[in-house]
Amino acid sequence: MKNIPVIMIIFGGSGDLAHRKLYPSLFNLYEQGLIHDNFAVIGTARRPWSHEYLREQVSDAIHETHDQVDENEVKAFASHFYYQSHDVTNVEHYVTHTNYQCNVENIQDLVARVISGDMQAFEAIRGMYGVPGRHGKISSVCSARQDQAGRAGL
Repeated sequence: MKNIPVIMIIFGGSGDLAHRKLYPSLFNLYEQGLIHDNFAVIGTARRPWSHEYLREQVSDAIHETHDQVDENEVKAFASHFYYQSHDVTNVEHYVTHTNYQCNVENIQDLVARVISGDMQAFEAIRGMYGVPGRHGKISSVCSARQDQAGRAGL
C-alpha cells in the first residue's frame, strides 16, 4: 500500500484508549511504512497539554507496548503529533475551532487535495492547528478561495 498524506484527528487524545491502543497501533503502521513521512495526528481533549507533552505521552505509550524500539524512529514518529485543547461542553471552544476553518466546503476541498498528493493543502491543514509549514496557514487558503468565488459571482 502506498504511503499517502493523511491527517488524523483523535478526539480524546489524552485518554487511556489512545495511550494503550491507538498510539501503539499507529506506530505499528509507521514501522510498516503505511504511514511514514506525510502524516499528522492531531490529538484533542480537555486537558491543557502542549504538543511536546503529547509527544512524550506517545513515546511513553510506545515504550510500554514494544519490547525493543529504535529511539530515533520513536522520536521521528512522535514529531508528527500535535495537540489542540478542546472542551466539548464549552461553546467558546467551538468558536475557537470555527476560527480555524472558513467553512466545511473548504476543509473538504483541502482534504481531497491532500489525498491527491497536494502538499500545499497538507501544509495548510497543518497550519490550522498552529503547526508551522512551508506554505502558510489555512486562512490564506480560505482567503484565496473566497476571492475566487467573489470573482466568479458566487
